[in-house]
Amino acid sequence: MRCPYCNGPSNRVIDSRTHANDTAIRRRRACDGCGQRFTTSERVEYANLIVHKRNGTTQAFDPEQIRSGMAKACTELELDDDHLRMATGKVVAKVRSAHRQSVTSAEIGDYVLEALREISPVAWLRFASVYQKFTSTQDFQRALAELTPEQHLQTNDVQP
Repeated sequence: MRCPYCNGPSNRVIDSRTHANDTAIRRRRACDGCGQRFTTSERVEYANLIVHKRNGTTQAFDPEQIRSGMAKACTELELDDDHLRMATGKVVAKVRSAHRQSVTSAEIGDYVLEALREISPVAWLRFASVYQKFTSTQDFQRALAELTPEQHLQTNDVQP
């Protein structure tokens, strides 16, 4: 890191602090040449992750698409935004934790289903119906059978 004032190659770190919810580090530095102080920031740079879709196409991984899909499944449900944000974060973390260069949309869909099952059986059923392309009432019945008895009761309590 060169000094932005004198372009000197040597400086030292005076202070380091976490920043932006522990996703970055802010460093206060002093140039050994001119003595000027300046601030730098370090943030993790993720490798480009490619998603292989069912139709054979590929696209760049976009966490916003996960958040959007989960939000649609949770529409009109009395869920705290923090629950949705944390669930989305869990899915994104699982996708990135594999440390691979590519992932399938099916893997991502499975992670989303797992996360939604924890926060709302209704949201889980909504997402499953689209993700698994339900075409009949039997598809819904099979999906409902996958829920635990407690979760199944929760879906019965929801008013249309």
